[in-house]
Amino acid sequence: MLRKLLLKLLDKSRFYTLAKPFYSGIGHILIFHRVCPDNGIEKSIWCKGIEVTPAYLEMVIKYFLDQKYEVVSLDQLVMVLNSKKVDKKYVVFTFDDGYVDNFTFAYPIFKKYNIPFTIYITSGFIDRQAIMWWHSLSDLLFDNKKISFELDNKKYDFDCSTIEGKERAYLNIGFLLRGCNESELADKAGKIFNLFKIDAYKKTDELVLSWDQIKKLNKDPLVTIGAHTINHLVLKNLSGADVKKEILGSKTMLESQLNYEIKHFAYPNGGRGEVEKREFEIAKESGFITATTTRSANVFLEHRNHLECLPRFDMAEGIGHKELQFLTSGLTHCLRNRFKRVITL
Repeated sequence: MLRKLLLKLLDKSRFYTLAKPFYSGIGHILIFHRVCPDNGIEKSIWCKGIEVTPAYLEMVIKYFLDQKYEVVSLDQLVMVLNSKKVDKKYVVFTFDDGYVDNFTFAYPIFKKYNIPFTIYITSGFIDRQAIMWWHSLSDLLFDNKKISFELDNKKYDFDCSTIEGKERAYLNIGFLLRGCNESELADKAGKIFNLFKIDAYKKTDELVLSWDQIKKLNKDPLVTIGAHTINHLVLKNLSGADVKKEILGSKTMLESQLNYEIKHFAYPNGGRGEVEKREFEIAKESGFITATTTRSANVFLEHRNHLECLPRFDMAEGIGHKELQFLTSGLTHCLRNRFKRVITL
């Protein structure tokens, strides 16, 4: 309700038209995760924020084409930034994590419009080294009315008999898992999921691309395969050595499987407080041409000097034409970033 009211006020004020000349930049990098039909099942309610329907994805594509944007790859965006001269607006479509529905539902849509897109692959998901714990947690909460477990000599009890209770449990348990390093996550997630006989690796297998599908995608000039670490951890919480292992390891694994240079990277959980200058430097040293964050902003020509920390903004099913106007104008970002234009650190 509050969000709708704010959008209505912004629309009536027309402030976004004033922001556009200063904050729209040369274009935008969009973040998607999953593309799947709405089957009406509430089981994944806590993961709905990362899901869009095929119809919604097509609506967003049509929006940018109707607005005379050129949809470009990351390689093409770098060329535009280095040209220092722009006479149109550009947009890049990116997908994080490597969900199988990127192949089954998103890929045919991009083929239909003959436009490029990028998929950032978390290599550990493919090799059963890492788990998409947030999906297993969603299943756990959906299937139980009460959750109890012990971690680090502390007892946790959650009433999951209502949707509100499940949401609180998801946030609290997610907080326990999200900041872990690799061994901590394996230990904590293992204790929770094993207690309820949940195979988190099997769940991850169901959701992610196979190497055969990734190889097929990589052969298509429309598709850019990028790296997204090995384990999808919050990099700032790791040691420098572990950050290098996560970033370079994913690049090396993808290159060995695809026999193709991986030039682009996305930081998982790439917001403020999750990746900083150290991570940017390591990504740059690892040989990537670009690395993208989740810091919400538009792309400016000045970003040619900051290719290791290009901003992106999230797309979600509820973002319609009007809110897209606010986002692309830069109004939303300038308010969020205290009127700073070129967002890096």
